[in-house]
Amino acid sequence: MSANEPVQRRFAFVLLPSFNMMALSAAIEPLRVANMLSGQTLYRWQLFSAGPEQVQASNTAWITVDGDLATADAFMADGCDTLFVCASWYPEQLDDEQLFGWLRQHARSGLRLGGIDTGAIVLARAHLLDGFRATANYDVIAGFAEDHPRVTVTDHLFEADNNRMTCSAGTAPIDMMLLLMHEHWGEEITHRVSRHLFYQQLRSGGESQKALVREYGYDFPKQLQYAIHLMEKNTESRLMVKDIAEQTGTSLRTLERLFREHTQMSPAVFYLRLRLEKGRQYLLHTRMSVLQVAVACGFLSQEHFARRYRDVFGRSPRDERAVSALQTTADMASVTVDKT
Repeated sequence: MSANEPVQRRFAFVLLPSFNMMALSAAIEPLRVANMLSGQTLYRWQLFSAGPEQVQASNTAWITVDGDLATADAFMADGCDTLFVCASWYPEQLDDEQLFGWLRQHARSGLRLGGIDTGAIVLARAHLLDGFRATANYDVIAGFAEDHPRVTVTDHLFEADNNRMTCSAGTAPIDMMLLLMHEHWGEEITHRVSRHLFYQQLRSGGESQKALVREYGYDFPKQLQYAIHLMEKNTESRLMVKDIAEQTGTSLRTLERLFREHTQMSPAVFYLRLRLEKGRQYLLHTRMSVLQVAVACGFLSQEHFARRYRDVFGRSPRDERAVSALQTTADMASVTVDKT
């Protein structure tokens, strides 16, 4: 490297089975574009796995990595900015003490660790996020927070807390990488990269991933938005609908009209479905018992929860978890299949 060349920034990505391909691409593409637009190698990155030389993504595509964890050690020996763990489905079921120990070893060296999509849960299972703020894909946030009370779990697009960086999926890695790029090289190259990606609206890490109202539309009246917010924050200790109306500054009749007009449901039915959706997240992404899930979602008994759950999702909570476990076993087994 000549004296005029910048110091390269290096990123290592560890891909776990069924990782999110879109999220990985969203993390790498800004780096590639920065190199292209600058005419210099500002960034280097390599892909690694904790096992086979090929890793299957959640979209079934196979990716050939640059090496195993020992190869990653050699790549990072010359300097590495961040080691990212890329995961997606069912990270809470991963029990790989070798990987956890390897991550802890690099944490002790002071290396910044990152998690993409559900990679934060892998870091948390290795006890590397205790005392840190962290985020993950919104589908697993409830279970993440329940299983790891020492982690301050948020629903933000990304979190940068000291030497930990975590983000959701989708395009959230772009926002995270553009923040790092701004820190590394300043405003000009960051804006050039974002324009090249047609990424005109840079988002801060503190933006919520999924305000519930966005599932149904951006044009909800403020009173309805706040009512949904109250429901979301009170799933275990349920509020009476009349109390929700009072806190939103409207009458019960008006609140009923707003819900039926904009969600085609009554407030009570909407609230019930919201609690059941949260229960489904717990069932799929935590090891809580069905009774614990029922209580956490505001049901007085396991039987009542199971009956309501079957009405909405077509199977019992136990069957839901059993089907999920079978699918996970099949997905994990598929990564050892020799494609040739």
